[in-house]
Amino acid sequence: MDVPPVEHPAWNDIVTGKAKYQLDFLAAKILLGWLMLQVKSDPSPSKVEACGQALHNLFAQNVDLPCAQHDLEQIFGGGVQ
Repeated sequence: MDVPPVEHPAWNDIVTGKAKYQLDFLAAKILLGWLMLQVKSDPSPSKVEACGQALHNLFAQNVDLPCAQHDLEQIFGGGVQ
């Protein structure tokens, strides 16, 4: 399974709260909470992009975990290979 590219708009939608998911991957839940606070305090495009990239990187580093794979399928649909 591949992680969609960091340029995919879903990463930024998640950290801004535009899209909401019930994540199974605990590390992603914790990181996402922190990232959303960062974006709330500084909603500039550069901050949103940096936070989206941080979330992407966490999934890229842990893509082999079943909980991460489940969350990727939930976020990006069955098209994630």
